[in-house]
Amino acid sequence: MTDIRREFRELRDATDDARGSWLCRRFPDGVPSQWWTAMLEAAETQCSPRRPLPAAERLATWEFAARLLDLVPRFGGLSPCYVGYWRVRLAAIALRYSPPLDGLPPEFTPDAAVRYTLDHLPLTREKALDAAHRARQGRLHVPGEPITPGQRPPEESARLNDLRWVLPSLDWLVDHLRDDALRRETRAWLDLVPRL
Repeated sequence: MTDIRREFRELRDATDDARGSWLCRRFPDGVPSQWWTAMLEAAETQCSPRRPLPAAERLATWEFAARLLDLVPRFGGLSPCYVGYWRVRLAAIALRYSPPLDGLPPEFTPDAAVRYTLDHLPLTREKALDAAHRARQGRLHVPGEPITPGQRPPEESARLNDLRWVLPSLDWLVDHLRDDALRRETRAWLDLVPRL
């Protein structure tokens, strides 16, 4: 835990370029998902309105969380869908501030977080339902693709698992969405959750 706290402080206080260089040195083969999760959980803890921090440090932490999520596609370790989950999760925390937090990175508004997440879902609603149906039948297989009997293709399984993990989090923000079309689209995905 001590290393994560130290790394969190080092990276939060570094420039964007220095963060990229640091990650390349520390993880030459790619950043593991566990490390991203630990860093984002540390950011989540620091961003909590219950944590007594000076305003400047709090905003620096929110900004750092946004930049961390921007780094994920470059260094790997989390799917784009899971990055959306973290945006939603942090946006839900931002809603707990009363009065609202001034200077919040725009990525953490409900509309921006949900839009990003929906744009990065790995399956359409139709394909998600098809994959869920095959999974329930014990044959998560895309017709026409070669597969060894009894073996599940990891891509579709991982995509379906991402949806199962991420979609319920949209419920935290759906009632706070300002864009009516986005709210309808989000509710359509949420309605699908019990069928996955």
